[in-house]
Amino acid sequence: MSTPRRLMLTAVGAAFWLALLASLTLVTSLDRRDALRHARDRSGQLVVEAQLVRGELASADTAAAASVFAFVVANDNALGDPAQRAAYQRARELTRFRERIAAANAGVVRMRGLGVDTCLRPEPGRPADRPLCAEKILTELAALITDYHTQVITARSTNRTGNAIGESYLRVASDLARDDIIPRLDDLVQLGGNEVDRDFREATDGDREALLLALFVCGGLGLVALQVYYARRSRRVFEVRLLAASGCLLLAVALLATATAEQQARAQEALDKGYAPLAMLSQARVFALQAHADENLDLTSLGVTADHQAGLARSIEGLGYDAETGGRLPPGTLPDRRGSLSLALDTLPADVVDPSLERSLRAWLAVRGEVVSLLGGAVGTDEELGVASGDFRRATLLTAGRGAVAFDELDSGLEGAVDRGARHFRDQMSAATAPRTFLGLPAGLALFAAAGLVLWAMSERRREYQP
Repeated sequence: MSTPRRLMLTAVGAAFWLALLASLTLVTSLDRRDALRHARDRSGQLVVEAQLVRGELASADTAAAASVFAFVVANDNALGDPAQRAAYQRARELTRFRERIAAANAGVVRMRGLGVDTCLRPEPGRPADRPLCAEKILTELAALITDYHTQVITARSTNRTGNAIGESYLRVASDLARDDIIPRLDDLVQLGGNEVDRDFREATDGDREALLLALFVCGGLGLVALQVYYARRSRRVFEVRLLAASGCLLLAVALLATATAEQQARAQEALDKGYAPLAMLSQARVFALQAHADENLDLTSLGVTADHQAGLARSIEGLGYDAETGGRLPPGTLPDRRGSLSLALDTLPADVVDPSLERSLRAWLAVRGEVVSLLGGAVGTDEELGVASGDFRRATLLTAGRGAVAFDELDSGLEGAVDRGARHFRDQMSAATAPRTFLGLPAGLALFAAAGLVLWAMSERRREYQP
């Protein structure tokens, strides 16, 4: 084979290699961007919506349980502090309950519109009646929320303090929310979380980066070898077009490295300062709201059943605290996990979660302790126990007064932190897919330009060949 022909074939091979590298760079950049967009607009949004709906349902359940004291509070002037009256009214207003239910239903509709159709893997011990796939879970959720709404409205229409019928409906509704609705929302959170993990693995695939790095190194070595070969076979020491092609290759490397670093930094910040706080604080808010609902139902039943006391203690433990003392649980108390609120306070910065949340929690639990002491912690009905009606009235006003104020501060702080986490997650994921991070397109174009320069250089210089 003649040297000019060998020179051209070598140039064609180098150009083909650069064109292949350009195509892979573009495909990789597009795949990464699509994965991050999917994490932001679908899988991540499913997690956000499911967490928010959990909060709305738990808040609605708390509002329903707080309504059991409406008769006492409405007919007693002892709740004279404006802040206490306002806090209690916010907690038990029917308008608030209906708004929460409407928001939950709207969230279910939005989740259905996301089009996520993945399924969970079956796990040992999972109830057989719990669906595994997102579409079926959402269908059941819509029906369960309607059933829950009906139970609460029926309870409120028959409720007076001490009215066993109203209390019974509220108990059934609360059990429905806790045992059927919240677990299905937890399943949706898990589904969305699995999808987010998959999207992030695809967007930060190290194997693709290693392949691209190897191809870039081979392309650079090929251009150097071609330049040396040309210098040995021609009158020119350097071919300007080959030097320009090498510059295009270096530019593509710089652009792709910058885009990758920027995308991963933004995505990691979305996880650390958005997704993780959202998950922890949403769980903390649900635990707190469930504990508050149990507190109200336990008081109105005068301890006839220990279920609500035990439920309150479990929920406070889920926050990482002792329900009686208000102190943090020692490490290792909860098997394989830590309390959601204590973990958030220890690991998240103050601008994400307010340290005063712990003070609000302890203030609320202190009021709860006063109520328990006032009623003597006995079990039975008002008449059977000899609990003075004045004691029950004072216990009710403590719960609906100072207790409502303290819990309102806790819930408002948690709700604000959850909203900030969701907003930060969306903002950082949007930043990760912003045009300034999509530098794979100019990198690919630079590589195509390098391939064209190689072909141009060799076609122009064939005529200057000297054996």
